[in-house]
Amino acid sequence: MDNTRQHPRYTCHGGVEIHVPETTKRLWGHLGDISRTGCYLHGAEPWDVGTEVEIQIDSGSANIFGRGIVATCHPGVGLGINFTEIYPEYHDEFEALLKNLERRASGDTKVHTLPFPISTE
Repeated sequence: MDNTRQHPRYTCHGGVEIHVPETTKRLWGHLGDISRTGCYLHGAEPWDVGTEVEIQIDSGSANIFGRGIVATCHPGVGLGINFTEIYPEYHDEFEALLKNLERRASGDTKVHTLPFPISTE
């Protein structure tokens, strides 16, 4: 089995809210990591794999909205969400967040000007 991922994951802390469109089913969790294709929520209650959700990610001043699908569920631990769409008006913010996390992961200590602070703790 090949565990190589197409896009790297970055540790990124913050809050995540998911909900099923047109229902009252909602869940708040703690962001554990994020990549170009998805994220992981810690402390989440069990949800069915394959559930389509709307997602809001809040990491520092980065607020990103989109859609996804529950890809994995580990009861009592968390949920993996695959992004199906980051809403167009949040693309720049999402890209800036990923670039900053990539720089931090690579040990880049240069000062980078971003449109917002992010939380990695």
